[in-house]
Amino acid sequence: MANAKFLCSYVYRPTGDSRLDVYFEPLMEDGAPSGNLNLSFTDPNTAPDFVAGEIYVLTLSKDTP
Repeated sequence: MANAKFLCSYVYRPTGDSRLDVYFEPLMEDGAPSGNLNLSFTDPNTAPDFVAGEIYVLTLSKDTP
């Protein structure tokens, strides 16, 4: 499992409420993974409430069926 911290830099909800786009900037930490991250939610009503300027943690783990 790996954890990476990101700063939510921009939240975009287009007209018609058809999706939610969330853009993040990586927070560089020694030994932690980092990279660009953009998420698009096709059902914005089920998406978490992202707030620009807040820090979020992404946890990655292997999917086991």
